[in-house]
Amino acid sequence: KITLLPEGVNLDICKPDPAVAKSSFRLGDFTVPKSAKLLTFVCRNLEPYRGFHSMMRALVAIQRARKDVYAILVGGDEVSYGAAPEQGGTWREVMMAEVGDKLDLSRVLFPGFVDYADYLRMLKRSDVHVYLSYPFVASWSLRESMACACAIVGSDTETVSEFISHNETGLLVDMRQPQQIADACLTMLEDTKLARRLRTAARAWAEQHLRMDDYLDAYEALIAEQVAAAAAKRAVSAPIKPAVKPKARRAAARRG
Repeated sequence: KITLLPEGVNLDICKPDPAVAKSSFRLGDFTVPKSAKLLTFVCRNLEPYRGFHSMMRALVAIQRARKDVYAILVGGDEVSYGAAPEQGGTWREVMMAEVGDKLDLSRVLFPGFVDYADYLRMLKRSDVHVYLSYPFVASWSLRESMACACAIVGSDTETVSEFISHNETGLLVDMRQPQQIADACLTMLEDTKLARRLRTAARAWAEQHLRMDDYLDAYEALIAEQVAAAAAKRAVSAPIKPAVKPKARRAAARRG
């Protein structure tokens, strides 16, 4: 009795923009030069359930390999799905204590929550977008990053592989292996032909499977189907009332 309706994306808003992709990017006081590469990571809250711990460890290797990579990691410091750190504090504090001294923090931004317009600009400027998750509900950001034609490195978990096919619409890696994440990101940054092909395929997949109009039409059809089924059920289960003769006919029957 469960119907699955793949949630849609506004493809007219979430779409690639070549002008933004080739420009410098500014968010607050943080500026990504035009010539630099931008790595993006988005989740509601920065926590292990969405692979934040693995992303931070991978970022060390990515920065070590390339001095032109800037990273923006969007998300709050609360807990949405998993558990808070046993030692207290936030997961960002925990990971900064572990790897912070190994990072060039002038090239890393933790903006917390951002306006939707800035978020979309960021995706359109992204050179590689990382989406990691344990098996759970996929985020809107995964759909939106595909619609924006991001070069996506995702975790090889069912949550993500429902959307991303390895080497077709993105690259899938074991999210428990930070070096695999780093290697895939570096491949995306260095193999521009591969990145271009995966970007184009991700956008095409979104156009085929994630159109908001298709989603809303399917939702309305499901509602109509359920209303009709409920009405039919009521009609079948309603008690049959005996026919009542008009008074005159009953009176005539008594006289007869």
